[in-house]
Amino acid sequence: MKKALVLLAVLLLAACACQPGRGNGSSAGGSGGASGAKQADSFGTPESLGREEIAGLFVEGLTEEVPSTLFIGDGFSLYVPDEGWEKTWVSGWQSTDHPEVEIRVETHTGKSIEEVTQSISGYALGSLNDGEAWGSGEDGQCLYLRILEGPGDRVYAVLGEYPEEEGFGACLEAIGRSVEANDFASTEKSN
Repeated sequence: MKKALVLLAVLLLAACACQPGRGNGSSAGGSGGASGAKQADSFGTPESLGREEIAGLFVEGLTEEVPSTLFIGDGFSLYVPDEGWEKTWVSGWQSTDHPEVEIRVETHTGKSIEEVTQSISGYALGSLNDGEAWGSGEDGQCLYLRILEGPGDRVYAVLGEYPEEEGFGACLEAIGRSVEANDFASTEKSN
């Protein structure tokens, strides 16, 4: 019974982090997800990518989809929840209620999927299954990892980090699974 209550509490914490209207009222419109839909046309537009600008993310354990806005990056796009997330760097977001929870997309050029996976340090990773793996660190942090091939010789690593006790895995997985590579990439080298 105690284990069932703990599991329920973890699922509710994860749900709260991804549900609209929770938290400090920060929305994706300022520094969060919605600003991504305004990226330079050189990275494409929602129409040219065949994606909606506004969509709902399905997060396991929730009964409703989470309203999200398309962020268009350099050779990739993803949906970021409209509330509860703040854009913290070029292709990274942080939970406004739980700053230790974050997700980012890293671009690796000239590396194989195996090389990118092996470069992830600080976590004991499970094996990659359909491009996804889960890991845990000695510091109690957990990792959701998704690896996908991009245009040219690019590989994208989607990394979602969260404390084990917070239970954000389902939310980070939903955001990570929304990432799609596209052909609108710059020619600059990275990583």
